Amino acid sequence: MPRHRHYTQTERNKIVRAAKRGAPIAHLAEKYGVTRVSIHGWVRDHDEWHRLKRSGQIPPAISRHLAAIKAENRALTAEISELRASLAETEAMELI
Repeated sequence: MPRHRHYTQTERNKIVRAAKRGAPIAHLAEKYGVTRVSIHGWVRDHDEWHRLKRSGQIPPAISRHLAAIKAENRALTAEISELRASLAETEAMELI
């Protein structure tokens, strides 16, 4: 059984989405160097999380915390976009 590195939640979500779209689990396991059991577990956890979320069983504190993280992420993404635009403008001015 191969030992695999720790995948971040974002990386696991990418693998889970591929599995849920119908990609063969064995292929994903080989491609990412993880066990098929790990992928099945990630898919099960993903399904369970969304079942709880739909049924309103996720504690409000966790939901608020996640909402705050998402809001902060959106703000940082907007700031990054502004900085990239400013950098592109500065580089364009240097070329002139």
